[in-house]
Amino acid sequence: MPVELLKHIFREQLSAIRPAAALREVVTGYYPYTSGQSGQPIWATLDGHPALIFLLDAPYNIQFTGTHTLCLQNAFFCCYGLQNTYIQAWPKGMRMLVVQFSCSGLYQLLQQPLPSVAAAPLVPVTAVWGAAGEQLAVNIREANSHAAQAALLDTFLQAKLPVHKQAGYLIQAAVQYIRAQQGQLNVQEVCAHLRVNYKWLERNFRNQLGITPKAYINTIRFLQAYFSMGQPAQSLTGIALQHGYYDQAHFIKAFKQHTGKVPSAVDQ
Repeated sequence: MPVELLKHIFREQLSAIRPAAALREVVTGYYPYTSGQSGQPIWATLDGHPALIFLLDAPYNIQFTGTHTLCLQNAFFCCYGLQNTYIQAWPKGMRMLVVQFSCSGLYQLLQQPLPSVAAAPLVPVTAVWGAAGEQLAVNIREANSHAAQAALLDTFLQAKLPVHKQAGYLIQAAVQYIRAQQGQLNVQEVCAHLRVNYKWLERNFRNQLGITPKAYINTIRFLQAYFSMGQPAQSLTGIALQHGYYDQAHFIKAFKQHTGKVPSAVDQ
């Protein structure tokens, strides 16, 4: 999703439209978004929570470049992690509706390991829900209010709920612990906290989030550092050390891995 939207969600600075009570274990919220940037590519990234994104304005498509270069139409899933991937310049004012799932929510909804459902981080809604997903996208963009859109999503997603969900409580606890530590820990510490072994944790992270616990930790740590940039009296070295990087060089290396750029080339 666009980094400026993720920043507000990540910092809990944006009010979500709450899903129906029956969905709150699998969906964290519905987020209307209007692009505030124009004329330049927008970094697209994710914090490990899968998202379903609906495009609300014509021509109902979005072009990604970088590591993942493709054009998606109407609605699509964004899963796993996105690195060095950009949305080509959108006209200012373009709208989308983002459904953010809980960390294991999409897994619980589909009852299948994520890699077996979504072969790539960006996939069209039809790859998961076929014609029904395509019709949902049309209905969402034709709805005349956010409340109407939320009602459509509630109805559709509740119909997809399995009778018996596979519990994801331990993975949810792992994610909460990693976020509480702002990604400044290692996988062994997470295993010790939960009293599980490394192989179990890695297998279940891959199944439920589509990434390894190490990749998730690195993502959370980087996003914490990235979103702190631009604050007054904060040097790059200070940001690096504050967020658990050995030095500025290690932070710059992580920065290039995630964004494909160096810090000086990115507007905050």
